[in-house]
Amino acid sequence: MRSLLAISILVACGSKGEQPRAESASPEERVPSPAEVEAAAVAEAAEVARVLDEEFPLHGLVTRPQLVIRDTPDREGGVVGWLRWGERVRLKEEPTRAPRCASGWYAVAPQGWVCAGQGVTVAPEPPESESPPVPPARREDILPYDYFFVKEPMTAQYHQLPSRSQQ
Repeated sequence: MRSLLAISILVACGSKGEQPRAESASPEERVPSPAEVEAAAVAEAAEVARVLDEEFPLHGLVTRPQLVIRDTPDREGGVVGWLRWGERVRLKEEPTRAPRCASGWYAVAPQGWVCAGQGVTVAPEPPESESPPVPPARREDILPYDYFFVKEPMTAQYHQLPSRSQQ
């Protein structure tokens, strides 16, 4: 009974007792070698660096604890992000002049604007810097910076030293 069931299943499925054949890989489906993958990655990185050098030829070094990146060249523009002390950034060559930023707004790679007078040194070559006072971000960690918790209630929080009128 069982053999009859097995034979009927084989007939229904259309099997003729043949072994399945491995299809030969076409040239379009060929898997590149690790050396080819590495060479392609190096070529792509070189192309990205070339485009970056063309579009954002200047170099910037953040010289304050925090540099705000805005979405428009205006102090009232939305915040895109922040850069920390000692971080480096690429900038467009010509600053956009504005009344509220005498040194000019520079477009930042890949997006955003920074006011040069708010804590970034601009130079045609990467600016020299002493070791940054803040350790660099540990980008591979879940929490890239050291964080602290203050237990005392009513503790003042400042992003910069308060002026005499704020104290």
